[in-house]
Amino acid sequence: MSEKIQLGMLGEPDRVVNIPAPTVEPDEIKKRVGEMLANARKALDYSQEDIAKRLGWCRVPVSRMETGKRSITLEEVPIICWAYCISSKELFASLYD
Repeated sequence: MSEKIQLGMLGEPDRVVNIPAPTVEPDEIKKRVGEMLANARKALDYSQEDIAKRLGWCRVPVSRMETGKRSITLEEVPIICWAYCISSKELFASLYD
């Protein structure tokens, strides 16, 4: 199901854009992203402590992120992708598996 949203920009008439409704629940998003991050870390043969050091964090938030108990903010995406040696495209693709 799609939702119609009116968009208007300076000097442009309003136009209607169909935006697909979210099909994945927030908890499922955290779970999928967490699994993707854990798999990426294991492929690198890194421990959660290694990732935490790269991020300048303690291990607990890394563990919570990988188990889907901690959300990732948009501001954190670049540094998390760097720490796990993945692209943001790979991270977001995990939502569509």
